Amino acid sequence: MQDQVRLFCGKSHINGREKHCNQLEQILTLLRERGERGATSEELYAIARRFGGRLFEARRAGAVIEVRQLSAGLFLYVLRRDIQTAPTILRREAQSNLTFGKVSG
Repeated sequence: MQDQVRLFCGKSHINGREKHCNQLEQILTLLRERGERGATSEELYAIARRFGGRLFEARRAGAVIEVRQLSAGLFLYVLRRDIQTAPTILRREAQSNLTFGKVSG
């Protein structure tokens, strides 16, 4: 799956920022390792202060991440489905380029 994260991060989805890609990889790795136990918002914050942005990127790539409130200000995140496979991401990127690449004459 790391290759899929790299492929996704290499596209314009996150403006080519390597830091964001590394954070996304670390978050997904932690969520995969934890399985049903998940990871808390505190743990994700330790990886990326704006971890919500990384979760958004993961969801945009096809991940399903469940969120449960444990207490005031503390949430649990559980990965229910990992990011989509590379061919799907490539198709989405190609469609995106076609949509935004139109030139009016």
